[in-house]
Amino acid sequence: MALITDLAIRNWKPTKPRETKPCGGRDGLYIRANSAGGKVFYWRKTSFYRLGDYPELTLTKARAMVAVCNDRAQAGIAPEIIVAALRGAASVSDVAEASPETIEALPKSRLRAKRIESGKPTFDQAFFEFYEAYAKSNLQAGPSRNQPLSLHRDHVPQALKLMAIDEIKRSDIFPWMLKLLKEKHETARRLRNQLERVFEFAINNGYCDANPVPNRRAFEIKKPKANAHGTLDYTRLPDLWAWVDTRDFLPQTRAAIRLLMLSAHRVTVVLAARWEHFDFDAGTWTVPAKTDNETPGLMKSGRAHTITLPRPFLDELRAMKVDEHLLFPSTSGRGHLTENALLKALKTYDESITAHGFRNSFKTWARSAGVADWIADAYVDHSLKGLDASYRREDPARVIAECALVTERLYKYVRG
Repeated sequence: MALITDLAIRNWKPTKPRETKPCGGRDGLYIRANSAGGKVFYWRKTSFYRLGDYPELTLTKARAMVAVCNDRAQAGIAPEIIVAALRGAASVSDVAEASPETIEALPKSRLRAKRIESGKPTFDQAFFEFYEAYAKSNLQAGPSRNQPLSLHRDHVPQALKLMAIDEIKRSDIFPWMLKLLKEKHETARRLRNQLERVFEFAINNGYCDANPVPNRRAFEIKKPKANAHGTLDYTRLPDLWAWVDTRDFLPQTRAAIRLLMLSAHRVTVVLAARWEHFDFDAGTWTVPAKTDNETPGLMKSGRAHTITLPRPFLDELRAMKVDEHLLFPSTSGRGHLTENALLKALKTYDESITAHGFRNSFKTWARSAGVADWIADAYVDHSLKGLDASYRREDPARVIAECALVTERLYKYVRG
């Protein structure tokens, strides 16, 4: 059922948790079911950005917000800044007509105005001030920078957000944090750490005198066994490699899946790959070192990382080139292929699979194939220790050469 009208959205009955559907007949506008049975509007760009709860946020306003989001993103403004500005503005038109500089200042203006009204910053205000102060300078654009926002938005109770930060007591935090730890341990752990940092920020700025966040040891809960990413058994890699040829995928989707398998890189690195980082004479792909927090598709370590790819596979990549800069451009013409699009393709092979799980598949294959652990770690850009770390520093060419041999072996293996 197409969710074009308000009536269609109101009558929509989600069939699974967090089910997400495009809606409203606007590019980038989605509606998602939340765990409480409600419905929430999102704007989809590089990720999903929450706009507001339905029906408090009407379809008409959500359409207007997404139109502004798409227009402002075309101007090069970061998605999280646009959404924060929309929340802080008196009207959608304020963001539609504002300069980029004004848009970035809007969330701060909202904080100043609310503080004047109440005389005291709320937790919500203190959080956004904390976020503005450290996010751009310390967090890489993309998932890393979005995570603090989603933790605050989705898991901090509204009642706590509206409390004056100097009036919050431990008893205002402990009960719901304990419940979250039992239900989503890793989410709760990250959120507890984030709350601690917000209160330390507030103390340093004179907003409160004490940090009421409970210590980790205050929660008498045994840490649950971690669930690994949906890892494909390495013995199925050749089957998956052959399977992609049987599907009606775009050449870019097919090549992205195979580059993910061969490189064992994180999916964000693969999807943001650029032609200028490939040296076809040398047969290498070098992800450049991190020099800022805005460039997407860099290694998590921040180091430059070079991998040698088999010549036949490089020829396949060149044959599917359709963009001057991006290997895997989005069919919408804006940016690269999204992680969700790639994951959707992979799940038609195995519903349990995750894009990140290929790193685990590689490591288990490497061990079964007798690849030295330090070489396998270098291949996936994990930190090395002792003598192995000195090899990486003092003889990087040797590390690249050792990894090139591994790539050739893996390529032969997946091709059967």
